[in-house]
Order: sequence, then structure tokens, then C-alpha cells
Amino acid sequence: MAEAVVSIGMRSSRPQQYSHRLAAANQALDAKGLAAQFKRTKTTDKKVADVLDSLARLGYVSSADGKTFALLRVA
Repeated sequence: MAEAVVSIGMRSSRPQQYSHRLAAANQALDAKGLAAQFKRTKTTDKKVADVLDSLARLGYVSSADGKTFALLRVA
């Protein structure tokens, strides 16, 4: 049975970009690992961490330890 990636219906392209990167990852990523895939600024890690925390609260991503995140998939 094929897995379908949960679509995130948000206006900002940043959460969508993060969800695509999480979907392509073969393991859970932390904010620093995800931020490394984008152009870096002084606040990139913090912004990525904030978005990941928000996506986890909304139920779009899961985190067993609060540090690494994986996109929730539905079968």
C-alpha cells in the first residue's frame, strides 16, 4: 500500500518547504539538520525550530524526543 504525504495547508512557503524536505528524508531530522539544507542566516536555526514546533503542535509532524521531527504519513 502506498503512503500519502499529509499536505500542509498554510500560506507561507516555508512550512511547505520544510514538509517536503522532511518527506524526502529517510530519517527524522532536527532543526539544525533541516536548516542546513537552506541558505543560512544568524536566525535560521531558531526559525526552523519554531516552525517545526508549530507543525508538531498542529499534528503535521511527529517528535518522540522534541528535538528530531518526522513528517506524519498516512497509509
